[in-house]
Amino acid sequence: MRRVVSSAALRAAVIIASAGLPTAAMAQKESPRSLPAHETTVALPITQVMRVGPRGPATPRPPLIVTDSCNVAASLTSSTFGPGTYTLQAGMANGEAGAATYTVPAAEFPIRINLMEVLVGQQSSVPTTTQWSVLFYSGTPSTGTLVASYSSDDVVLPHIRMAAGTVGTVLQFSIDPGDPEQIDIPDDGSHQFSIAFRIDQFNQPASNPTCGAPSQSTNAFMATDNTVAGCGTGYTQLQFPSQNWLYANTCPLACPGGWTAFANLQPDSSIGGFCITGCRPRGDWVMRATWSSVQGCTPGLGACCKPDGTCEVLLAANCQQIGGTYQGDGSSCATANCPQPTGACCFTGGCITLSQNDCGAITGSSWLGAGTACAGSSCPIGACCLPIGTCTGGISSVACTAQGGIFQGVGSTCGGVSCPQPTGACCLANGNCLTLTSANCGLISGSVWQGPLTTCGAGVCASPCYPNCDQSTVAPILNVNDFTCFLNKFAAGDSYANCDQSTVAPILNVNDFTCFLNRFAAGCT
Repeated sequence: MRRVVSSAALRAAVIIASAGLPTAAMAQKESPRSLPAHETTVALPITQVMRVGPRGPATPRPPLIVTDSCNVAASLTSSTFGPGTYTLQAGMANGEAGAATYTVPAAEFPIRINLMEVLVGQQSSVPTTTQWSVLFYSGTPSTGTLVASYSSDDVVLPHIRMAAGTVGTVLQFSIDPGDPEQIDIPDDGSHQFSIAFRIDQFNQPASNPTCGAPSQSTNAFMATDNTVAGCGTGYTQLQFPSQNWLYANTCPLACPGGWTAFANLQPDSSIGGFCITGCRPRGDWVMRATWSSVQGCTPGLGACCKPDGTCEVLLAANCQQIGGTYQGDGSSCATANCPQPTGACCFTGGCITLSQNDCGAITGSSWLGAGTACAGSSCPIGACCLPIGTCTGGISSVACTAQGGIFQGVGSTCGGVSCPQPTGACCLANGNCLTLTSANCGLISGSVWQGPLTTCGAGVCASPCYPNCDQSTVAPILNVNDFTCFLNKFAAGDSYANCDQSTVAPILNVNDFTCFLNRFAAGCT
């Protein structure tokens, strides 16, 4: 196994996925190399997975293609690597390669490659064995730096083997997260990285592998995601011509040698009514990479959606222990959008399973709690006597208790219950205080009830500032508004205007004006 930056201790995982493809006719002999002239469109209906690692069969792992700050998927292809139509680039020769370049925010570098995927396929009359390499670059493959490469040797990394027929293989290359040696790519200033796949040895190479394409009926080739092939069919399905690359052997009258972007490869042309096939493929390579920021990712730590609908950043294992849903390494509660739990929502006339927020939008509704169910066509709701002595109907016992009330029973109504009246501070005319109901306080002449649940504490029954007729709390408390207030009360015959507390008729007279002026001048004492 050939390597540029690696060691025997580097544990790379390779997943080879084989897929049956419908049969189509392909040429049986070698022909001059011209990539689009050998494009062959095939369908990929089924994917079968064989999992292997550097030490043999590998334990199945969870899918690596997720999107969070520890696993960012970079892709140019429209393919999902599942069932679909692909085009095999059957003009490739021994030692030729395809590559894709991706741009990453500068602040994310250095990045770590977690997974690389590439699709190859065949329409072969015989079983095939393909020797391969994967390569990783900082920057583009033409001007950047090769950081690491790995090659199959059939000892540590297996060759790609496919049975005779129309077959596809998705090769997935990943590094064990616990391995001390990883594929870390620095920023070369371009804020880009590239992945490449090279066919080192075809099953039956051409007699002249430099200038001749191998037999299409006995070899496997890289795939692009276009669904049409043939001269004059256009390049509408090639979405990223400047980010897809071809490495070609140097050969006269063929594709340019070395790394060349698709945008710089010769397209089809027409001469005298004849279509001259160019070197430019009509789609993007079926390749993708998953990467993470070396410094910005903490594996195993992320947002956890709890069963009650709240969110907390937890370790993945702790999230699982409480029955939560882990949102991925590096994920944030700000974007988690945790689903809210649902339960029975009771209201006059029926019951619906809703979240607590949605239930609250219904007037007079009562949410019975997470996980509760609507029992038949009726709801366990009734009247609730609240601490302030009022009654509210159509709520559950749970909702009633949560408000400090006393549930009156399932099916009860406010019209059929008499809620106990609360007590409160009752200030007597002599300055004393008693704890009474509003009704009982009202029986005592000159008393003032301070409200439900109030208590007889210090200052509760202190006399208010008499000349502050309008009870203003904004300085100056005593002002011309108090005179206006007094005049209005005098005109209305209000007892407040009897400032001198006279009991001789007429009770309200000029003496009350003199009294108010004197008390106003004395201020609040």
